[in-house]
Amino acid sequence: MHSELEQVPLLLFGVLAVLLLLSGFFSASETSMLSLNMHRLQQLQNEKRIGADYAARLIRRKDYLITLILIGNNLVNIIAASVTTLIALRLYGEAGIAIATFILTLVILICAEIIPKTIAAFRPERIALIASIPLSALMWLLKPLVWIIHKLIGGLFDRLGINPASADGSVVSNLNDLRTILLMSSSKISESHRDMLLSIVDLDKLTVRSVMTPKAEMICIDIDADSKEIYRTMIESPVSRIPLYEGTRDGIFGIIHVRNMPTFTADGTIDREKMKKSLLPPYFIPEQTSLFEQLLHFRNRKIHFGVVVDEYSVVQGVITIEDILEMIIGEFSAEQDAQENEIIVHRNGNVLVDGSTAIYGLNKQFNWDLPLTGAMTINGFILEQLDSFPDAVASIQAGNYRMELLSLSNNVIKQVKITVLPPK
Repeated sequence: MHSELEQVPLLLFGVLAVLLLLSGFFSASETSMLSLNMHRLQQLQNEKRIGADYAARLIRRKDYLITLILIGNNLVNIIAASVTTLIALRLYGEAGIAIATFILTLVILICAEIIPKTIAAFRPERIALIASIPLSALMWLLKPLVWIIHKLIGGLFDRLGINPASADGSVVSNLNDLRTILLMSSSKISESHRDMLLSIVDLDKLTVRSVMTPKAEMICIDIDADSKEIYRTMIESPVSRIPLYEGTRDGIFGIIHVRNMPTFTADGTIDREKMKKSLLPPYFIPEQTSLFEQLLHFRNRKIHFGVVVDEYSVVQGVITIEDILEMIIGEFSAEQDAQENEIIVHRNGNVLVDGSTAIYGLNKQFNWDLPLTGAMTINGFILEQLDSFPDAVASIQAGNYRMELLSLSNNVIKQVKITVLPPK
């Protein structure tokens, strides 16, 4: 009798160990299955990964899956509590019940909850594909019980206005969701890839004003200018397409492509009539057009250049498809342009920029929030704040940003020092 009493607790300990393993299995299954990315799961199905089809069928009805896991986990934990009580009674009598309850709670918390769920959170795909096979078998075996419990709580869900069957956490419903996903996945993809993808997402939020070349900085040709001056402008132009205007820059009537110069030039002079015949019609773009929409327009029209106008058809600047692409992938212009727009960051945090630097580029590079509703460059922004051109070095403060003018030349702000002030 005495030997039998010694063997029974060993058997019960073995049963308890199996129950704890099952509890850990259900905990890990819950975390891994609910952490699965549906788009990634579909890719695993296409790759014919073992367990992917089972996982996909289970995930389609998360309400049934959660009910199954909770039934299994609670059933296993209740039996484990009963076995632990039986062991405690046989070993220590009634005094051992309180001790056994405390120890079991601690063991379940650590070994059957924290550890399995932590592992599953780090390796959701691997564990979910493995767990989906026995879970599918359990779902087939316990389907009547799962269905009954699901029907019992269905009325409560209806009263709360919840439809679990229609829930699909894998769907990215808008661009803000996609932006959040990209920001949260910074450890999974390189910084350069993430920034490029974020720039693509931002295309729909920004307008052509954000990246256009302002009217004051446009390279244009006055059709009434001296022939040699027109020739020199085209020869020295860093851009391939140049607007032609008559009277003022608001009178743009055509676009000349520099590659067509041989058809209307000779000995450094211009044949105006031949030049007019080679002109391309101007393509005017409302300034509030989003960059995403404009990129599609450029593609559909098979053109690369547009003139940005306001609601009164007054020219505001020009934009090219290269401007939009640079906004996405970064600068790829000539080395000289890069030097002219050099940005210098001092050790104390101050930033020195050229007056022609785009505000959007600074916001993106330094995570600032300078306004984009008005001027698009630092030069224009400062002039808007001052209401007149400064005749000496001056400074302004806009929000948490102080801008000090360091260099002026020919009514153009050449260099500015920007200091980010601590929030008040």
